Amino acid sequence: MLPVRAMIRSASLFSKWLVVVLVVLAAIAIPIQRVFVGDFRIDDAYITFEFSRNLAAGNGLNYGAGQLVEGYSNFLWMILAVPLEMLSVDVYLGMRHLAWGFWLALVWVVASAARREAGALAAVLATVAIVVSTDLVSASQSALETVPFCALVLGSIVAVTSENIRLRRWASLVGAAAGLMRIDGFLVLAFVVTFDLATSMLERKAPVANELRAWVRRAAPGVAVLLAYWAFRIGYYGHLLPSTVRAKELIAQLNPGRGASQVHDAVRALGLLALLPLAGLALARPTRLRVAAALFVVAQTAYATRVGGDWMPFWRFLLPGLVPLYLLSALGAAQLVSNARKRGPAHWRCAVAVVVAAFGFHVAHADARTLQTPIEQSQRQAARQTKEHTARLLEARGHVAAMIRDPKDVLVTDYGGVHAYYVRATIIEQWGLANWSIATRGDTQGVASIYGKTCIPCYGEFAVDYLYAQVAKGGLLTDTDPFGSRDAVIRAVFQGEALDPVLGLKTGFVVGRVTDSAGKSLYFLERKRPERPLSARKQGVFTIEYPYGDG
Repeated sequence: MLPVRAMIRSASLFSKWLVVVLVVLAAIAIPIQRVFVGDFRIDDAYITFEFSRNLAAGNGLNYGAGQLVEGYSNFLWMILAVPLEMLSVDVYLGMRHLAWGFWLALVWVVASAARREAGALAAVLATVAIVVSTDLVSASQSALETVPFCALVLGSIVAVTSENIRLRRWASLVGAAAGLMRIDGFLVLAFVVTFDLATSMLERKAPVANELRAWVRRAAPGVAVLLAYWAFRIGYYGHLLPSTVRAKELIAQLNPGRGASQVHDAVRALGLLALLPLAGLALARPTRLRVAAALFVVAQTAYATRVGGDWMPFWRFLLPGLVPLYLLSALGAAQLVSNARKRGPAHWRCAVAVVVAAFGFHVAHADARTLQTPIEQSQRQAARQTKEHTARLLEARGHVAAMIRDPKDVLVTDYGGVHAYYVRATIIEQWGLANWSIATRGDTQGVASIYGKTCIPCYGEFAVDYLYAQVAKGGLLTDTDPFGSRDAVIRAVFQGEALDPVLGLKTGFVVGRVTDSAGKSLYFLERKRPERPLSARKQGVFTIEYPYGDG
């Protein structure tokens, strides 16, 4: 027989290789999941990349043609896109691959933590839960910061609960990275340093003063980084909160039950009821990691309930708490099987059956390729519509760019990502996400608060030059004339009839049409200016004309 020490070393080596194997298998699963989700893009991501593009070009952290507004809430993610812009790499594909890198890091952290805490079974179950999550896949494909934020959240929890004091010293910096990744990530850092202080006091091994000094040394780097960032952004933009936050500040107020309803829907759609008892069982043997994970799940759920959730079809505000829940559930499952093994084969088989049933129930719900609840069907339908609509915006980006005569001209758009990124103009983003006036002075009359605000009176100050019309199903291009009159075009402009009294659309604007070589046309409104002739002209492969005259 091998000596006991050799056996332990061999088992430890096996466990470490297990994590590598799980990560490799997860990497193999990526193409399968990506094919199912497809080229899932969201206009909001292009808003972030517009700031990256401007910064890379030396134009500062501005939006459109030099507008000083903080229209992003993911500073670190925006900064990470700058090198891609400088290298002229396709920023969306590049950031999507970076998001998948964070997804793999998330698998590594979860599998490693589960293995150390409860062994191979826990590592396998936690990895399976992440790999089958269609929502995590959609979040990665969106090229938004959601999955990187989830990875940093879990990394900070694992670091702050580690017995290794060197790793614990990194906890505040990882928490600060989460605070840079999302504007509300300062709550993650606050959670980490508070938990570190609490455990230091409860497990005190030195005089209180010494423990406090040690805690300050651990917390100070991350706190200093985040304070420096907030000082910079407030000094740069002159505001406490970005316009993205101000634009959506009325969600909870106008929809008081929306956050709780979204939590309820997520629990049902993802089959989480089967995992919650296992997560609770994990707390029967409380450790730093288990307690911290449980507290964060509760805190994140409460936060999502308070802010009213989000419109994006992958539970964006709940995913950061979902991953720690997966970890807890895996730990509880391993504990159940371990306890049952000590009581005999019958108990062991029963425990295995319970674990398989619980995780099987969750997998069937979380993987959208299998069983779909009505809620999940609604989510997938919303995802398809979002993907298709963004594709239509991208298809029309050349048409929109062709109609702009001068980069200083003002274009009004309700999709300020694609059009800001590809069109050189002064952009008025109609939801307030990247417009401070609308975000702070607007309301939600006639619009959905989950998307932002509107401020019709504000347009009198914007000197608008262009607005475009939408055709059926939210598309912009058509191969026929679906309008026939100026009034019909105004009605097809987002909030066009409300804007008419302020901007004088019926008297001060003319209907224009941009047509490509394939006969696809975009209809728009252009402000009449005496110095600009309204005659047909060519712009590359596009022809711009004014089919209804100049009024």
